[in-house]
Amino acid sequence: MTFKTYIKALWLLLAVGVFSACSDNDMATQNEDKKPAQEVKGVQFVIESPKASAKVGYVADEDGALLGARTRTTISHTFGGGADVLWTNTDKIWVKDKNGTWQQSIATVVTSGGKHATFTLPGNMSDYNDNCSVSLVSSDIKSSVLSTYTSNTGLYTSAASGTNPTPATGIANIQNQTDVNKFDKAGQWGDCAVGKARHNGTKFSLSLEHKAAYLCVLPRCENPALGRNIKLTHIKIESDNVIASDLIELQEDGTLNLPTAAAASSLNHKTITASVNNFPLNTDVTNAATNACYFVVYPGTHNLTIRYTIKDYDTNVETTLTKKVNNVVCNAGSIADITANIMPLGFYYIWDARRDYWDGIESEIPVIDSDGVGTTVSSNYPRAESPDARWSEQTHLQPQTTLFKNLPNLNEMMWYFYHGDPHFSYDQDVVIANRGHLHKTTAHGVWFRKKSVILAYLKTIGYPSTMTEEDMKQAFWETPSSPHRDYHTLGPVYGYFHWSTDPGVPTNQDDYFFLPTSGLSDEGSLGSYSYPYHQFGFYWTSTAIESGKAFMLRFSDGHIDLEQQSRVQACYAYPFE
Repeated sequence: MTFKTYIKALWLLLAVGVFSACSDNDMATQNEDKKPAQEVKGVQFVIESPKASAKVGYVADEDGALLGARTRTTISHTFGGGADVLWTNTDKIWVKDKNGTWQQSIATVVTSGGKHATFTLPGNMSDYNDNCSVSLVSSDIKSSVLSTYTSNTGLYTSAASGTNPTPATGIANIQNQTDVNKFDKAGQWGDCAVGKARHNGTKFSLSLEHKAAYLCVLPRCENPALGRNIKLTHIKIESDNVIASDLIELQEDGTLNLPTAAAASSLNHKTITASVNNFPLNTDVTNAATNACYFVVYPGTHNLTIRYTIKDYDTNVETTLTKKVNNVVCNAGSIADITANIMPLGFYYIWDARRDYWDGIESEIPVIDSDGVGTTVSSNYPRAESPDARWSEQTHLQPQTTLFKNLPNLNEMMWYFYHGDPHFSYDQDVVIANRGHLHKTTAHGVWFRKKSVILAYLKTIGYPSTMTEEDMKQAFWETPSSPHRDYHTLGPVYGYFHWSTDPGVPTNQDDYFFLPTSGLSDEGSLGSYSYPYHQFGFYWTSTAIESGKAFMLRFSDGHIDLEQQSRVQACYAYPFE
């Protein structure tokens, strides 16, 4: 859906106009008899509605599942609802005069808390035809771009259109977040719109149709003990296609044309970054009022990788978590909501439980001794006879929680095993959560190629050039000519799978991710002499089987295994990269 702004334009006399203007109501009363200030001469467009009322067009959780779209519009955004974008005094509009020349507003006055604005255009009312074109563009295009590509006129013709110059706009690749749940910088970051002005003899009336798209990113932390101790400090949004550009041609019909050829490499961007002003994450539910971050993006369907950086100021430890959301539909004039559960390594889960094993009893987490065994046992562990959110019924085969839906299934694990180039190394720096805080430590563990790197590698050894990550999810085939097998449905031939690892750290660590050893939690314990915490790693997959079991990854020095384990044992649940 698009969002429309209804604008009424009133013609005022070209002679010197006077009016009483004060920002304070009391002062206005006191100064009623004083001579008013002189206003800017020109044609005034009086705008008596918010700049935009965004309708929600896409709502997704962190696994990319479409949750639904609603059309309710609200003054402040709520998850799954709309959002009003208010006018600021930096906003400007362009109007095409009767000679076909674009004229830019020369003054802006904002009133009613940003809900109303008055734009002054140069000239006389007779200079503008009925049904003249109007454009709203970014108010903060880089001066170097304006100088190089518009000769400081603000008008640009792209190679794609080859038409007469039209107002230039842009979408910023840096959109710093200073205040939670505020979108007052939309105009600076790239909000743009087009419309037609109708003249009825005494005023102009027009509606604007917005052509930029919008993201609302809604992070949360579902572990209250950790959430109250961490802050969000940075967001990086990466796309498989262009989501921002220093220069965009906005045509009269609303078409957005990106720079092409040589200019594109420096002006177009597939990444948007934002420093975040220590937004709190002390909520375990999605809440726009406390967690919303807004972005202007180029419209289209984007496969997004969103990196969230969090910091624990008590321990002075910072870490970045990566979330992938594919096929995000960003329609012009619509806002797309994307949630994210910010949970670093360190949390143990019974298979498909909603809460982690030690949720609410963090003080009872056993301390690990030098043998990798917990020194205490808690009696408050989750169990069937007194089920809570840490427990999960043991019969369903498909995961119900967002976290477990995001875990790799057995097909994906086979790709990691066969083509993920697994390495086992010692004493790697890692950040884990423990007892409500982030801690930096060293750990042994295994390295795997990232899924995107595996996919690129497969295409160099004979697999289809059209192969996608979704194909890797649906089946595994060992060689390009091997038959496809759905291990997620059928399971390994012998019920388990074993593979060896190479020693050491991979050469190009940017292409890999690291999983530290973790041990198991079982009946209130952590680690054991059979599976010491420092020597064994256990990670759930999303693949369950009957008889109360599910597949997990187990690894130690020299080997990795996929094996069936009881779902009531608790191990790490962590989406792979």
